[in-house]
Amino acid sequence: MARVDVTATRAIAAPAQLVYEIIADYHVGHPSILPPKWFGPLTVVEGGVGAGTRIRFSMRGMGPERPMEAVVAEPEPGRVLTETYPATGGVTSFIVEQAAGGGCTVTFRTQWETRGFAGMIERLAAPGFLRSVYKDELDQLQILAEAKAARG
Repeated sequence: MARVDVTATRAIAAPAQLVYEIIADYHVGHPSILPPKWFGPLTVVEGGVGAGTRIRFSMRGMGPERPMEAVVAEPEPGRVLTETYPATGGVTSFIVEQAAGGGCTVTFRTQWETRGFAGMIERLAAPGFLRSVYKDELDQLQILAEAKAARG
């Protein structure tokens, strides 16, 4: 087995708490940062804000649209939120850190295990694909968070 680890980071001119609240809100905030180019509708199965939330969504790209399910946890509430995908064992972490000057740094990181020939292809193709997804998602998060911060 080989581990795949894909990360993207962005500085956002908005308070860390505000950005974290957007990411943790699966009813309104999180769906608003999912680019329709890559994601189908997100459905909250249980909960809806932070730890204990269960969601369903679909992802486009690299082949046919794939249904996904995730369980949300908060290993460090207010700083780190994770989505674990039971079907694949993969985990996406959303890490929000306060920066000097009132802004923050946001990191999206997905890790999973692959094996065999199909895994080798996945290890080669998936990181570039996910970086494109993360760029678009971070663009939307930045626009939303900075607009909310400007409104006060």
